[in-house]
Amino acid sequence: LSMVSLSNQTQYLMDNSEVYGALNVVQNLFDFYWKLDARNLNLEERLIKIEAELKQWAEELDEIIEGLLFDEAQMLYAYGMDGEGKLLDSKLGKRFYPDGIGQLYPIMFGLDDPRSEQAKQLYALFNQHYAWVDFELFDQGETDFYWFVIAYGAAVMKDEDRLLSFLANYQKRIMPDHPYPIYNAEVAWVIMACDVMIKHHNQAIERLDPFKILQSKS
Repeated sequence: LSMVSLSNQTQYLMDNSEVYGALNVVQNLFDFYWKLDARNLNLEERLIKIEAELKQWAEELDEIIEGLLFDEAQMLYAYGMDGEGKLLDSKLGKRFYPDGIGQLYPIMFGLDDPRSEQAKQLYALFNQHYAWVDFELFDQGETDFYWFVIAYGAAVMKDEDRLLSFLANYQKRIMPDHPYPIYNAEVAWVIMACDVMIKHHNQAIERLDPFKILQSKS
């Protein structure tokens, strides 16, 4: 597991979920790059080897996170592990960060299949404890920022009802003048959430109309 730093050897669930997601993104970049240019640059063999190493690293990280940080009895992730190897138990409902929001990170960054029972239970538990659609978390002082990354989690879970309600509130409250504490990363998560839902809908349309007959008529 990745540590915060050499002086702070805490290993957080959120950080390591992000590392896992990054490893998979880099694999995709390598795969695209060597197929496009590596043959011309005589780098194909080297890039394939690096890509394989990244894949192995991601698989090992997945096993470590699930094996060390996930508690099957409670159906919760520990939010991390300290430098001595002691698990940092999550206080779901009592502390939003990193205990609560951390439960969504394995789903958002590809560790947990959103179709799995584990992902569904974690997402349901999160929504039982934290009201985020109407910005209640922020308004009640539980967080200093909006944490719109949750909207991206909702999109990954195909929670269209909550996401649409959130977007309606976002249009009314944020879009007119983008008041502080909104910032670029928060807005980026909203854009990514919309992009994920567009892809979900396009896939559904493809299944219903694979030959684009209805689309051509419209």
